[in-house]
Amino acid sequence: MTKRTDTSILASAMYALARDIDSEDGIANAAIFEAAERLELQQHEIERLTAAIENLLAVIHRDGGRYLAAHGIEKACTDAEAEVAKWIMMESSTDELVEQAARAERDACARVCDDFDVCDPEHIAYAIRARSEQ
Repeated sequence: MTKRTDTSILASAMYALARDIDSEDGIANAAIFEAAERLELQQHEIERLTAAIENLLAVIHRDGGRYLAAHGIEKACTDAEAEVAKWIMMESSTDELVEQAARAERDACARVCDDFDVCDPEHIAYAIRARSEQ
């Protein structure tokens, strides 16, 4: 593969060409100038998005970018996707555990309440607290 010219050098050359080319109606000059502008804008957008991706990967891998530097962006992205999938599964499992604990707490409270003939909130609350200390 032949070595490619840096985008900023290519844009500069296109600006010079747009300025110096001899075009009767100026359409070629305008087209070359606009192409140079677009190249620069695209390059800035690529740099901005690349930085955002690199920052996100550094956060996911929790390493300040070392994993990305060692393995490259494609492997870092693939492994980050797997890591995020694990987090999602863990979050789902945690949500399920919290729901199970809430159901168990409600069931325990209901059992304590069933032991009372009359609904006396003070005594029921005391019994619930005493049960949780066991």
